[in-house]
Amino acid sequence: MIKKKLISNKTWMQIHLYVSLFFIPMALIYAITGSFHIFGVRQNAGAEIVEVKVESPIIKGEEQRIILETLKKNHLKIPQNTDLRFFRNSYSMGNLKYSVTLSKDKAGNPIVRSVERGWYGVLLMLHKAAGKWYFDILAVG
Repeated sequence: MIKKKLISNKTWMQIHLYVSLFFIPMALIYAITGSFHIFGVRQNAGAEIVEVKVESPIIKGEEQRIILETLKKNHLKIPQNTDLRFFRNSYSMGNLKYSVTLSKDKAGNPIVRSVERGWYGVLLMLHKAAGKWYFDILAVG
């Protein structure tokens, strides 16, 4: 009795080729950003960072309003995503390219810090799994 293959070897080779062509750029990006990170080039290298002291006291539940008012008052860009997230003792909004955080400086004074990263910074943040879940799937691939 002869069994018939459902998918030929030629088809498997074509599938392998297309999948490889898709993932080679991802592998190169991970290799390059990982190498630079090992040598101390972090995600904020070349980023435009602005820190502004907050004059008003931080009232619980008013963090988003305080951030937005501070940005407007100092003529800074407002992030596209203004949903507030709490992470590592600071409130943040924005995305990997442009983010704003409300935290405290070393003296304990509240500050608003905006960070606008370049391409390398964004790619390194994706390398470190700081992006959305679908980038993590690509990383595992």
